Amino acid sequence: MSNDKNNWIVSQIKHLGLVITGAVLFAASFPNPVFIKGLPFLTWFSLIPILIVIYRSKLITCILWGAIYGFLSYALFNYWLGNFHPLAGTITYTIYSIYLVIVFVLLKLACIFFPKRAYLVQWVIWLTYEYLRTLGFLGYSYGVTGYSQWQMIPLIQIASITGVWGVSALITFPSFWLAGVLHKYFSQRRRDAENAEKEKKEKLKKETQINKTEKTSEAQKASLRSLRSLRLCEK
Repeated sequence: MSNDKNNWIVSQIKHLGLVITGAVLFAASFPNPVFIKGLPFLTWFSLIPILIVIYRSKLITCILWGAIYGFLSYALFNYWLGNFHPLAGTITYTIYSIYLVIVFVLLKLACIFFPKRAYLVQWVIWLTYEYLRTLGFLGYSYGVTGYSQWQMIPLIQIASITGVWGVSALITFPSFWLAGVLHKYFSQRRRDAENAEKEKKEKLKKETQINKTEKTSEAQKASLRSLRSLRLCEK
């Protein structure tokens, strides 16, 4: 029981590390104090860490990870909102924390209901989220992944036809596809390891049973010899 608890704690620490990594990659893709123009190439795989967490986590746990990722990622790349008013940043970070909780739950549901094509459904869910977050009174376009490529002039030419959504679709797809591939690979490795361990235990169990049978057989033979010896003595 203690080992299971320790393994669970280690697993959650790893997941937290991946969520933080995902938030940092997302924020670093856009202009920031460290990289003035941002690092647009990071966007192409910035979603992989959080997708791995979603694949590995239970549905209820995804609520927590969505809240942490939403708050942290938007706090990092919207750090300047605090210059307007202390509440400006806090309110924005909280709103997107709630948004990302919903998104994480939907992404997890895609894993559950569409296991073979989860990455495609997740990709559509993410693009839908990016579009919807720009609408209405709370609409806020800054942070749409396509805008991170503002320096990549040849690439963003497709925006004249598809708008920024085409750019977002192009640069986020690798994250969803690679996360799906990695999940299948490590899931298979885990199953193979579990099967090997199971076979090892069964083999050990059979060997133990054989040893017990042999010992019982030897004991029975010894008893028969003793019984014969007693009968001979009686004669």
